[in-house]
Parts: sequence; structure tokens; C-alpha cells
Amino acid sequence: MIIHIYLGVFLLFWGSFGQVMGYQADERLVINERATSDVFAEKPAPAAFEKKPDKSDSAVVAIEGLQAYQAEVLKASLEQPVVLKIYSNKSSESKKMIPVFQKVAEKFNSRVKFASMDLLSEQDTNKENYHIVFNLMAMLHIRQMNMPVFVFFFKGNLHLPAPIIQGFLTEENLEDQIKTRFFS
Repeated sequence: MIIHIYLGVFLLFWGSFGQVMGYQADERLVINERATSDVFAEKPAPAAFEKKPDKSDSAVVAIEGLQAYQAEVLKASLEQPVVLKIYSNKSSESKKMIPVFQKVAEKFNSRVKFASMDLLSEQDTNKENYHIVFNLMAMLHIRQMNMPVFVFFFKGNLHLPAPIIQGFLTEENLEDQIKTRFFS
């Protein structure tokens, strides 16, 4: 039963794999605007305790959708290394990681680009975020993710041999990971 579910998810998202990894042109993604606008027409108000960071003064770029992913992560990684944090506002580990990620982003601001993608955002692009993450999971043979997840990109590709780290990291651990992967 579980194998059938994983196979179904894999086959469902395999078609957009090339788009997510940047192998096809952006124009091939066709979204039925009327269908998505009907689904997302009534959005609940965000919870009062969830503070949204001001994007203008932040060292971390918020990724919302496939086009932002391709521009801010894949294309930007051709010029400099990129660290993508995939998180969920519902996860306590992800909430604890927000200030740590911000501090490290400020330290490496000119040498490494930092981006974050919320899987439970209330944006219309949330469905595209799921496609991106599920395709990354399929490509890396990951069955489940422990939030937050850090994905490392360099020169337009995943930074191999281990492009992903799952779970909470201290500020020192994250700095060490970045230094070892990109500057050693």
C-alpha cells in the first residue's frame, strides 16, 4: 500500500521534474488561473502570533512559486552558492530556526545567498512549492522530511555528495556546514 502511494506521488510529480530543476523553459508551466483563483478565493486571516518578516531589510529571500525558485535559487547559484531553507510555520523546530538562519545569512550575506520557502504559506503559489519539494524528494530518494530542511545549491545544481540537511541546527553548526561545503 505504501509503495503504491509513493509510486503515485512520484509519477504525479515526475512531469514537472524538469521544470523544477531548471531543465525546461519557464513558459511551459501552464496554470489554470480560474481554477486556482476559485480554490484560493477565501483565504483565512493569518494568525496574530505569526509575524511576517519585512522582505526589504531581510538577508533571506522568500521563495514563492516556481518562477521565484528558478530565478532566486537555480539561476543565482550560477554566480554564488545558495542555501535554501524549506520550513513550515507549524513546526516548532522551524520557528526556533528563524533567528538562527537570519543571523547566519547576515554573516555570509555577500558570499552566499540565503532563501527560504514556506510549505504552509497562504499564497497562491503554495501548490508550486509542494511540486518543487516533492520533486527534490524524489530525486534524492527521500521518503520523509523533518522540518526545517536545508538544501545547498552551487553552479546551478544540488551541491553533492550530500546536498540536504534535515532538522534543527545551531548557529555554529550551520556556519560550519556552509564553510565546509562552499569554502574549503
